[in-house]
Amino acid sequence: CKPDPKNATFDSSKSDLEKADLCKKRDSYDSAIVFYSQAADHYFKSEKWDKWILGVNGIIDCYRFKPDLPEAFRVLNKWDSIARNKISVRSLEFSTLNQKRGILFSESGEYENSSQGFQQAVNLRLSLGIKKDTAVALIYNGMGTNSYYLGKYDEAFNYYTRAVKNYDSLGMTQTVDYAMFIQNVG
Repeated sequence: CKPDPKNATFDSSKSDLEKADLCKKRDSYDSAIVFYSQAADHYFKSEKWDKWILGVNGIIDCYRFKPDLPEAFRVLNKWDSIARNKISVRSLEFSTLNQKRGILFSESGEYENSSQGFQQAVNLRLSLGIKKDTAVALIYNGMGTNSYYLGKYDEAFNYYTRAVKNYDSLGMTQTVDYAMFIQNVG
């Protein structure tokens, strides 16, 4: 990742996650993957799961944007398998992995598999008592898109409506995501 022209090097006080995010914003995906991998490894070893999932998501997103979906799936499956031995599969981190699985399958055109990943993610979040958050709304939106592509238009409408209601309840009506949800409802 090329350093900011104003600074000759990275700010040494920045974490690997911050450096990775900066590289990703600059479309330097290979460099971002290195920093995200270092962060994921570090946070996994220190059992800081909320930070670990950010590293894993970053790696997967970089492969998505390259685009290299097979490698994104490989990374997702690797970390999913490793994490099952360390953390509860009934955790927010596993909901996030299932949501990412849904996104990857959707981008691969495998809408049924995508819907399964999204359904697992939303079910887990709901079982954890998380009924209203941006991730739930985005999951509903993804489920709506899958239903739409599968020709299940009434089902798609219902999922899109759930996404809108979720953002309404959070007071997030002035966001780009909310505008997308409204557009999807029609």
